[in-house]
Amino acid sequence: MVNQEITYTISPNPSRGIISLSLSTSKEETLLVNIIDINGKVCHQKRIEEGNIKEKLNLKHLAKGVYFLNIVNEKGSSISYQKKILIQ
Repeated sequence: MVNQEITYTISPNPSRGIISLSLSTSKEETLLVNIIDINGKVCHQKRIEEGNIKEKLNLKHLAKGVYFLNIVNEKGSSISYQKKILIQ
């Protein structure tokens, strides 16, 4: 996905609980990657400093179902739309 200063990909989707996240940002700001359940509860959060990262998110503690990945800046402003993820 590309949105202004951010490029990111997640895979695999659907997943068995381990998701690879590649994220690149040109802005110097701290980002929060949130995994949100269908009720709007943040189930997992990862803080990312500016730059390029490749990271594995361990979501095996989550129940099977639909979740949303949301990227916001540290001030809480959404800078990317939500991406649906399926945990099998």
